[in-house]
Amino acid sequence: MQTVFDRIIIMLKPRISFNISVEGIVWHDGQYLTITRGPDVGHAAGLLAFPGGGVEFTGERVEDVLEENVMREVMEETGVQIEPQMHYLDSTAFIPTDGGPAVHITFLCRYRSGKAHVASLDEIAAVQWMTAEKILADDVAPFWIQDSVHLAEKKRRELSW
Repeated sequence: MQTVFDRIIIMLKPRISFNISVEGIVWHDGQYLTITRGPDVGHAAGLLAFPGGGVEFTGERVEDVLEENVMREVMEETGVQIEPQMHYLDSTAFIPTDGGPAVHITFLCRYRSGKAHVASLDEIAAVQWMTAEKILADDVAPFWIQDSVHLAEKKRRELSW
């Protein structure tokens, strides 16, 4: 049984703060919206990815802050608007090659409007629509993107998309 002293010691231990990022796996007409990360970005440069980025705080209380940031990131990077209703897929903790510990949260989203294009030249080298099969076979799709595709495909089937 923990004593009060034990609980105080636990509370005094150093804590780790995480950077929080979100990712939108956007589904439309049998394909997913993907990006190729730019050559000069710190983490995963040149690799296939889904649109996303760091969670930003405006200083005001925001309901559904993660979902709002997914919508913003997809629009900022690709010019595509997504439906506000999205589905949580997973969250992972890791240490990126260019920084401290991070928590990454992934959502399955549906396309609403817009023509996909490279809207963030400093972060993105290319934007493309790809089938799940094509993503899984792509040489520059890292294992975490492949894992996300499997989760998205499972959730999409559950939702009858």
